[in-house]
Amino acid sequence: MNLQRLSQGHLKTLQECPRKFEYIYLSSLATLSPTDRQQSMQFGSDFHRLLHQRELGMPIEPFLAANPKIQAAVHGLQQTAPHLFAENPEVERASEQVRTLMISGTDQENQYLFTAIYDLLLLGVKAQIIDWKTYGRPARAERLEQEWQTRLYLYMLVATSDYVPADVSFTYWFVQSDPPQSVTFGYSDRQHQETQQELEELIDRLSTWLQQYRQGKSLPQVEPEKQLCQNCQFVARCDRREKQDNVRMPSLSRLDIAAIDEIPV
Repeated sequence: MNLQRLSQGHLKTLQECPRKFEYIYLSSLATLSPTDRQQSMQFGSDFHRLLHQRELGMPIEPFLAANPKIQAAVHGLQQTAPHLFAENPEVERASEQVRTLMISGTDQENQYLFTAIYDLLLLGVKAQIIDWKTYGRPARAERLEQEWQTRLYLYMLVATSDYVPADVSFTYWFVQSDPPQSVTFGYSDRQHQETQQELEELIDRLSTWLQQYRQGKSLPQVEPEKQLCQNCQFVARCDRREKQDNVRMPSLSRLDIAAIDEIPV
């Protein structure tokens, strides 16, 4: 029996391109992030940690005073959405909560442990998933609704609780917008069933690919017609770079993979 651990990041990469999934999660290849990207990631990490500390009852004002950018984001969120910070004895608050769900492949040889980390759960008569987005420009609602994070987190909350789909919602808060903006998605029985079916189909394909990978065969590449390759860090490795493309791609490194989820083979 093989146990594979999967998150929404795994699913997103796998759906985008199985070969890219192989390079990142099976071969442990990654690219070095640009400096501005590293700074953005640091801001996001600090913001999430700070609001988690607040939920734990720890003082955060000294840290805010020393970090004006994060202070502006937190205060802007407090002014725009005070209900997110209001105490309600009828609502349980859970910050950075980890939920897991085991799903078996139809081959019975592979089991998949799905993991979701919820920034904030507000659990009362209805359940609200709150997710902090720390990049400044809100994504389109149509795109967010199809993201694996939206679909998997809603699915897992229903699957691991007594809530029915109609009583669950997911809200993204874009904290660096001025003022902060939000996008909320409801949920339904139909969406729950569709997500379950797609998850089962995806892990069955992954089971086949992993078996072939253990025998020395690479995972499939994305179709060139989707035009995703030229913006991929592995375009040269896949020999799909256009001849006129003289842009130097980032070098690959096995050293910068600490933040990347791993999947055992």
